[in-house]
Amino acid sequence: MGIVFSNTNALLTFLSQGDLSSILKSEKKIDPCKDGLAMVKKDDFHYFYEKNQNEADGKIFFSSEVLDYLKSRVQNDQISAFIQRAHRIVELSKKLPIRVPPDWSEYHSKDLITFFAAPRNLGNFRWIAQISVGGNDVCFWKITSNSETVDLDNFQPDIDQYIRAKSKMPEAAAEASKLFSDCEPDQEFVALTGTIDLNAATFGAVTGHKTYSKWQEDLNLQQRQFFEHNGDHSVKLRGPAGSGKTLALALKALKELNNSQKKDQSILFVTHSWAMAEQVDGILMSLNENGDTSKITVFPLLEIAKSILPQSQFFGSTVLGNDSYAGKIEQLRRISKILSNLKNSEWPLFALGCSEEFKNRVESVIESPKWNSLVWDLMHEFAAVLAAANILPGINAERKYLSIERLDWMMPLYTDGDRRFVLKVYAEYLKELRSEKVLTVDQVINDLLSYLETFAWNYRRETEGFDLIFIDEFHLFTEQERQVLNYLTKDPSAFPKLFMALDPRQSPYEVYVDFPIADVKSRQSGQAEKELGQINSIELTKVHRFSPQILKLVKFIQYSYPTLELGEDWLLDIGKWESSEPEATKPKYIHVNSLDEEINRTVQEAKNLFSKGGGRRLAIVMLDESNGDRFLESLEAAGLPVFFMRGRDDVDNMRYRRKSIILASAEYTAGLQFDDVIVTGLPDYATLTPIPVHQRRRILSLMYIAVSRATERVELIIRGLGDEYSSMLERAVQADILDAVN
Repeated sequence: MGIVFSNTNALLTFLSQGDLSSILKSEKKIDPCKDGLAMVKKDDFHYFYEKNQNEADGKIFFSSEVLDYLKSRVQNDQISAFIQRAHRIVELSKKLPIRVPPDWSEYHSKDLITFFAAPRNLGNFRWIAQISVGGNDVCFWKITSNSETVDLDNFQPDIDQYIRAKSKMPEAAAEASKLFSDCEPDQEFVALTGTIDLNAATFGAVTGHKTYSKWQEDLNLQQRQFFEHNGDHSVKLRGPAGSGKTLALALKALKELNNSQKKDQSILFVTHSWAMAEQVDGILMSLNENGDTSKITVFPLLEIAKSILPQSQFFGSTVLGNDSYAGKIEQLRRISKILSNLKNSEWPLFALGCSEEFKNRVESVIESPKWNSLVWDLMHEFAAVLAAANILPGINAERKYLSIERLDWMMPLYTDGDRRFVLKVYAEYLKELRSEKVLTVDQVINDLLSYLETFAWNYRRETEGFDLIFIDEFHLFTEQERQVLNYLTKDPSAFPKLFMALDPRQSPYEVYVDFPIADVKSRQSGQAEKELGQINSIELTKVHRFSPQILKLVKFIQYSYPTLELGEDWLLDIGKWESSEPEATKPKYIHVNSLDEEINRTVQEAKNLFSKGGGRRLAIVMLDESNGDRFLESLEAAGLPVFFMRGRDDVDNMRYRRKSIILASAEYTAGLQFDDVIVTGLPDYATLTPIPVHQRRRILSLMYIAVSRATERVELIIRGLGDEYSSMLERAVQADILDAVN
């Protein structure tokens, strides 16, 4: 028996049902009035429909062989992972050619595609699917494992099965319509409207569900200035969360695409991660009325590097991480391990020639913020100094390294002994990478920089380069990554034309939530920006995604620390910020005295907000996730449906949950938006007196992210009494910015 879904929304609603195994085995019935989904059986096929079905929508077909495989050979609790990946391919197929994350290891043959059917930890299973069948349908024909390899070039789909399934669709659609018509009006689609709308939380929050044409009418002054920029130089767009940076980038990219007179116009939209690339793809497709955005290449920079570098550069090596974010986390962990091993072995010999400041850093507590800051600086030194100077371990390495002039932007190394130890860490680091045959993101980028300066790329550049380049989250790109961008345009005789957007409030080394860092000593040299020539800087001052009341709280937090050194980019004039959103509820402040009270009160407030229904999206955003499992346990014990985001990769999994409360650390929610947000989980060190500067800056950064995730309502549940942060919030109550609630 095969399965047919009337469109991607029907498949998405099916995935939100929970126990898919029981549905596939016909042990659980679907209630259209409760589940928002109608199931109809016709001959050897099950058809799934949503109410507002457009017959022109693309259908999704799963063969009888696939269904038998899922029921007999895949564990019940893993079936969802297989179908989730199938759903992702269906969505990606709306924009051809299909671009998928590299760890899916896809292979194409005409209109067939095979790729890993689930995360690798579930086994080496692969889907075989066919794209654009009968116009815009997608068919999933087979699941294979290592013991059942298939030659895709010679694979013959059972197309007759698909034709039989399609022939029964008019009858099935009529029966599904009848099932929906029997629902009581106040019962209809409770589950569907309650399902977390990932589009609304991600690119829906960016686009406001408006089209490109509509947005041209609604742009504010600064956005329009950026949108209409026609100069021959680059533009940097700066602004806080919710100010429309990504939206402005996407609209500008579409304008350049739609207005170009060039048939071969090529546009690159560069991101820092696959998660952001997928979100940008969704934004572009949502905005563009004709839906054709195929001439805009949206990729993480690492994937661009892989596509440009000759494959011989890799010599069978694999790259550490699928994008810059994942790769740098792996680099930091490896450097930390090597540094720790050396500290416990050869460090005393090196310490004799090292400066006191450097010794204090090396001898700090392993994995402490101070230690992690040293590790970050070492990663930067390896990429921006040693690798950039083509220094590899060997006879002349020390001489070349010691001769390099130390500049202000480099990590401070005061003696030759400091540098000799750094070189030792570097040598051990490269030795480990070579033994495992892996390359780091930084190594790939440095190799790419060298290649981009060759005659070979100069010849390729005219045809494989890009007319325009758009960069989101520019603040996350390293010096070397920024320099790469300068070489990717088609015309080497002209200054590159780049459109860059950054959120100055999100420090790059504070984005890496798994690696808490104190003050780092290394900085960007600024050389990459100098090579761009003149750069226009536009500051967005109007916030579109949260209410005036929330904006007042954001401003108050900033004004409370006017002398705190937060970096040059924090010098944006926050006094000019305005909110374009309607007036809403004043944020609430709830003071508690203990962790138990904090958790209990969070559960209580979550129940109150969740019970309001109406399809509102609720998130509990923790400033520190060390007690996340305790929050989760208490929320579930109270009968609340909760989805715990344990990493950035979990963002996409939100779409496959029924109405749930999102529980997440603040860093993981960057880029998301919710109607209601409960901010809680203040770190234990926040009650220290005095609070170290790096920790104070980190808390402010996290609080900024957490508060700005809310569109209408914010509640801060903070424990402690008389400490710095509770005192600050008490002052906000006195200033009538917060409502104190008992």
